[in-house]
Amino acid sequence: MVAEMTEPRGIPVMRRIGLGSTRLTLEALKRGEIDLYPEYTGTGSAMLELAPTPDAESAMPLVRERFAPLGLSWSDALGFDNGYGLAMLRERADLLDISSYSDLAQHSARLRLGVDNEFRPRPIDGLQPLLRRYGMTFAEIAEVPVVDRGELFEQVLDGRIDVVLVHETDGQIDAFDLLLLDDDLGFFPTYDAALLYRDAATTAHPALSGVLDQLAGALSIEQIRALSRRVSLRGEDPRQVALDELVRFALIDGEATEPKRQALELAVSLSANADGEASKVLRALRRSFPARNVQLLRSPDPLGAVEQGSAHLALVSAPAFFAPGGVDPETGPPPLRPGVEAVALVGTSYLQAFALDAEISRLEQASFIATGPEGSSGYRAAQSIIDGLGLSSELLPVEGDTPDALAEALVESAADATILMQPSAFLPRSPCLSVAYR
Repeated sequence: MVAEMTEPRGIPVMRRIGLGSTRLTLEALKRGEIDLYPEYTGTGSAMLELAPTPDAESAMPLVRERFAPLGLSWSDALGFDNGYGLAMLRERADLLDISSYSDLAQHSARLRLGVDNEFRPRPIDGLQPLLRRYGMTFAEIAEVPVVDRGELFEQVLDGRIDVVLVHETDGQIDAFDLLLLDDDLGFFPTYDAALLYRDAATTAHPALSGVLDQLAGALSIEQIRALSRRVSLRGEDPRQVALDELVRFALIDGEATEPKRQALELAVSLSANADGEASKVLRALRRSFPARNVQLLRSPDPLGAVEQGSAHLALVSAPAFFAPGGVDPETGPPPLRPGVEAVALVGTSYLQAFALDAEISRLEQASFIATGPEGSSGYRAAQSIIDGLGLSSELLPVEGDTPDALAEALVESAADATILMQPSAFLPRSPCLSVAYR
């Protein structure tokens, strides 16, 4: 964005994208090899080995004061905080009742953490200080190069790690339904984004100051996540994404363009990812379509996403292929859902029914049955069972299809039982009414 706004002012720009690690980039700035780069107040403090500053109002004055003797200045904040965070798949966190770092510490000895190799050696806000602060002792710590951070999201989807180090602007947080855990002891400082630049650059090019002023406060965390999704998940060109946003801000003249490269979307539901099948399918698709950006789309009704055109392929449990509401007189099972076709079998899910009332041992005793959202595999399986057994039970669809969500619905609603389609890793551990399903 800075480059696109600066060039029309007659200032020549050389872009050095992916120059290297934070420390390398800062040293290049100090030596005059580059003139400006985006930085975060928390990282700036850590590079000078200053104590973390969680207070946003004091962080900027502090780094400005400490960097000034180096001939370096900070612009006004751009408007978003891109802090580090620890995240888990929401259903995994719910299963273990983890919502904060302190909760995580109690389970860490049997969990696996994934980080990038730039985070590990950070002396103030890095891995070892974090582990000491919370008393965490992870069973395993997986590490990837910082340029391959995206692999960490595949590993958490694949079940190879349980906890992933994220930046709060990562588009995958929303796209993959990750739960950002609460840093309840305030370990991480404020990471307000700003532009760190050499004073000599604004002296040589006074018009650069106007660019910095125009970007102050212009970008929110929601906007940055949306832009990140366009680049990292939809495969769009970063320069074009930046141009489109500047046009939308009316900071440059022009018209926003239609993206030239769209991702190949694979819609997936939780119940169809019992043993990390989603990651396996992703890798197979990426090998088959090397020129396309292949990404996941979380959906309670993946086949519905395909029918609506928001996804190209779907990974679903078998019940999703049926159209509940009756029995095919020729075959016995419910009729097949029209317009979709299964092309491969990649894994197994299980159907479970459970009730709070110990006197309910058969589904025909349940007048109301809670299940996942309409269109989900659990909902369709429940409807098929009701139709196939000729039950008079009424379905109560609820948001979410995890054991915890259905258990809460069972308590809060008038339901007598629940039916849940889940991989074995998420099955209730308490005694339940078992239902075999093929």
